[in-house]
Amino acid sequence: CPYRTIQSAVNAAKAGQTVRIKPGTYVEGVIVKGHAKDGLHIIGEGASPTKVILEGKGAKGPGGVAQNAIEGDGVNNLDMENMWARNYAANGFFVHDCSGYLMKNLVASFEHAYGLFAFNCVGGRMTQSTGYGMSDSAFYVGETPVQSNPVETYLDHLTGYENALGYSGTNSKYVDIRDSEFYNNGIGV
Repeated sequence: CPYRTIQSAVNAAKAGQTVRIKPGTYVEGVIVKGHAKDGLHIIGEGASPTKVILEGKGAKGPGGVAQNAIEGDGVNNLDMENMWARNYAANGFFVHDCSGYLMKNLVASFEHAYGLFAFNCVGGRMTQSTGYGMSDSAFYVGETPVQSNPVETYLDHLTGYENALGYSGTNSKYVDIRDSEFYNNGIGV
């Protein structure tokens, strides 16, 4: 692999391409920014999400101290799969100001805010993922834009435990949650 960091691979990738991450521990925060990265796939290659670890303790990102494991800023249809984010100052996997996203087969633990977080996005899906030890919620969908022809956001096959909240959705709209378990949290939903 010619790239020493996930961020350098993401920077080199074009819209619709796939960044495959080899098993290991990566101490960095990754920012995916703008429509030039629309449809990008970031996929851990391990046999399970716990084989590709994004470690927040001591992590740096493009702007200094890493706030999030991976942040999608204004990227449509960003796909993040098969990774574990832990110990970040803010969030594990975070997308905002987008249309569509996929967060699949992810683990987030001990972030200081949210595990999987979508803000001001139209549609998207969180599935087959686990969040625990969050200071706020394991899964969060917030500030969904008002739509005349609503696009649903789907959350399914999720497990959230030992968080302040299992799921939180401030000003979320058009959200369908099913086949998920939120238990041993301060508040379930």
